[in-house]
Amino acid sequence: MIKDTRGDALFLWWLLATVVGFTGGAAIAALILKELEQVVLGAAIAGVTAQWLVLRGQIANAYYWILATTMGAVVGVVLGSGALLLCVMLGLGVSWQSPGIPIPGAMSFAIAAAVVGASVGLAQWLVLKRHVVRVGGWITASTMSWLMGCTLVGPLIVASHVFRGLGEAEVAVGFIAGLSSSMGLITGYLLDSALHQPS
Repeated sequence: MIKDTRGDALFLWWLLATVVGFTGGAAIAALILKELEQVVLGAAIAGVTAQWLVLRGQIANAYYWILATTMGAVVGVVLGSGALLLCVMLGLGVSWQSPGIPIPGAMSFAIAAAVVGASVGLAQWLVLKRHVVRVGGWITASTMSWLMGCTLVGPLIVASHVFRGLGEAEVAVGFIAGLSSSMGLITGYLLDSALHQPS
């Protein structure tokens, strides 16, 4: 439990918790369960719990973080999937037809990622705003972290088709590693600044 952090300590703890939590949870689930759905679930449980372990020494009632993040992610995935489907239906950001079936391109996935990031960020902001000031940029930070993460790890999906040795679960672990690194860097910087302002 981190009682008091100054300078870069909170940022480093948050980055470590986010990357190791999400990626470690995904890797363990991939080794044991080997199913994509369980990999994502394992990453979510371990990652959000690791973030809570850092936050509980910083804000009161930090357990709300777990509930808010979970609800934000569920809503975000539903809305993001809807946005992805809408893009395909409208022919926006479609990369190719295979055969006659529109395949979502990078733009479609970027829009979906932004929707998920915004939903998660909004839910988390509702928790943070009760305890800290100058955290108004949290929704933007969350949105940008999801956008950057999905953009950076996109080539991993392509690589899974080129190098047939990678399975679905292994690709998911790599994807989550890139996404969690982006989340940890961007939101960690903002969190470190925000939590050291008087509430």
